[in-house]
Amino acid sequence: MVMLLFAMGPLPAAHAATTLVQQGNNGFDFGTGSYGSIQAAVYMTVTSGDVLVVGAEAPAICGGIAIEDTFGTSFSTQAMKSGVPFDAAIFTAKVSTSGNDGIWLVCANPNGPNLVLNLYVYELAGVNLASATTGTGTGTGTAASTSSVSYAGGSFLLGMVADNRGGSATAGSGFTLSGESSDTGTSGAEYETAGAASSSSAFPVTLPSSVQWAEAAIAIAPIPAAVVCPSTAGGTLMPAGATFTSSGNTWLAPNGNDGAGGHWSSYFFPGTQGVVPAPMMQGWAGEYGSYGGQSGWVVTFYC
Repeated sequence: MVMLLFAMGPLPAAHAATTLVQQGNNGFDFGTGSYGSIQAAVYMTVTSGDVLVVGAEAPAICGGIAIEDTFGTSFSTQAMKSGVPFDAAIFTAKVSTSGNDGIWLVCANPNGPNLVLNLYVYELAGVNLASATTGTGTGTGTAASTSSVSYAGGSFLLGMVADNRGGSATAGSGFTLSGESSDTGTSGAEYETAGAASSSSAFPVTLPSSVQWAEAAIAIAPIPAAVVCPSTAGGTLMPAGATFTSSGNTWLAPNGNDGAGGHWSSYFFPGTQGVVPAPMMQGWAGEYGSYGGQSGWVVTFYC
């Protein structure tokens, strides 16, 4: 995949679509009381290298939400928002062990009314977890949404709404409401595999009645689609750490393995754009500047 950068900026990389391997959910309405902890769990057989995305709804009086699993995986908090009396949160983790996994939403030492937990787990393949972008929102009414979220085509999108017992939400255009098998009778999780890139999405959700709500959202891009590398790259292979000056801005050549099975390589072609060989003109177009005391074009491709 060739990346040539024009002054107008790079065109989007070609991406494969994210694969949603499986999803599961669980939840409980514990009513009113005082507990050492309350929990909801989802069990599934997972594959090492995949990514788990976890959406959670829990009472704000938990003072925090924890996600734990059978393998002792470390889950990272991506987005969390309190719409008192409930919190909405999204967590992620890369699966390091294949096998039967239990994923728990744990709320420690709750004491009060409306002790409701809802847990949604999605296993994804082919995603670049480092690409995650997030948004949050809170308010009162029937229309929930988040701050603006941008994402690449093929990204996995998840919006998780927590509300003051307003019932099941209606998913926004293009989204699917996740089913629920809990005893709460509600679902506030919507997901989608984006068909196209967006620079501004607010993950809209419609609630059945006017309530206090909070929403957390995440977008995770797929790994760039690998292509056949040009048989003859030509040019000068820029070593990792080499600098290229373009329009007054200096940046490092992005050489190296990205950890997902692909490799970035940068080549410099002194002279006009016409010196760049046709096999290198495969997808993205370039930027003119200087390297090693010469003026010319830099081309970066991923394969």
